[in-house]
Amino acid sequence: MGWSKLFPSVSALAFVLSPLVVLTSVNAVRAQINFNAPAGDVGRPASSMGGGTRAGGACTTGGQLQALMPLPNNIGRSISQTPDLFWYVPQTVAKTAELVLTDNDKNELYVAELALPGKPGIVKVTIPESAKLEVGQEYEWQLALVCDPGDRASDKFVVGKVAIVEETPQLETALAAATTPVEKATAYAQAGVWQETVSSLAGVSSQYPQQWQELVQSALRSALAVDQMQPPQQAEAIEAIKTIATAPVVAPQVESYDSGN
Repeated sequence: MGWSKLFPSVSALAFVLSPLVVLTSVNAVRAQINFNAPAGDVGRPASSMGGGTRAGGACTTGGQLQALMPLPNNIGRSISQTPDLFWYVPQTVAKTAELVLTDNDKNELYVAELALPGKPGIVKVTIPESAKLEVGQEYEWQLALVCDPGDRASDKFVVGKVAIVEETPQLETALAAATTPVEKATAYAQAGVWQETVSSLAGVSSQYPQQWQELVQSALRSALAVDQMQPPQQAEAIEAIKTIATAPVVAPQVESYDSGN
């Protein structure tokens, strides 16, 4: 069975991170931490927009488009009003992707056309200040691979939400004591703030490759329930996860953007 068959739906691709194991120092001393998924986010329904493919047709090979998020419903939290969002984009014939960010009233706050790197990778996009995200509000995003510009019904897409929350005094204290990106990631994970947990390591993944790969692999193993698979499927899933964990982190060129305000 090809490894892409291990990812049957976008909703099943989200990353469940409880517990989450990462390395807490460059010298490979291991310490286990828990990603404290906020109780209010666990078990909530996924986005009403759904996800997957609007129509048939081959667009990706060797994997599926998926979001790096902590829960199956693709809901994550951030203390930044310009958060970073992350997706794994497999090999695809699509040259561009479209990101749409909306508020609770479905108003489009940000629409961006992204130039894809042309090879598999973990794509990072930073929401600009022009989108004017507000603390205490929740926003819905959709990332679509434009498989055929002449037939947008063939897009492959994934959807999710990001909630902008206040930094707690406890998190502020933990961050002040952190001296490395790994320690910062640990502080964010303990506070249940997913976007910054990823951001803390994504930007230095080449400097902390083992820690970054541990972060991604532990998430995927949990999300796919790898330990419950039969040996042949389990071995194939582990290899697929390793491929994703070693994929480069890239920030694609934003070809155009538009604020709905």
